[in-house]
Amino acid sequence: MSLDRQDLIRRAKMNIQPLVQILQERPNEYFQGKHPGLVDYVIFGRYAYCRMLDSQLTKQIWEDQGEELSIWIDKLSKAHDEHALKIFQNSH
Repeated sequence: MSLDRQDLIRRAKMNIQPLVQILQERPNEYFQGKHPGLVDYVIFGRYAYCRMLDSQLTKQIWEDQGEELSIWIDKLSKAHDEHALKIFQNSH
C-alpha cells in the first residue's frame, strides 16, 4: 500500500512535533543545552538533507512548526561562519 504525498507530509510533520516540544521547554537553547551537540547536528542533518533535495517539501514539513524550531534552524544554519547557509544559498 502506497501513501499519497500529503499523507507522507502529515506523518513527517508529526515526527517533528516532539522536537518542537523539547525546544519549547528550553527556550533559546539547543537540544543538548546551551551549545549545540551531537543530537543537534544529527537532527539538523535531516533538515539540511531535506532542504538540499526539495526546498518546497522542506517548507511544507519543517516550516510553520513554531518559532522555536525556526530559531533553532536559523542558529544552526548560521553556525560555523554560516557554513550551512552558504551551501543552501549556492544550491539554487
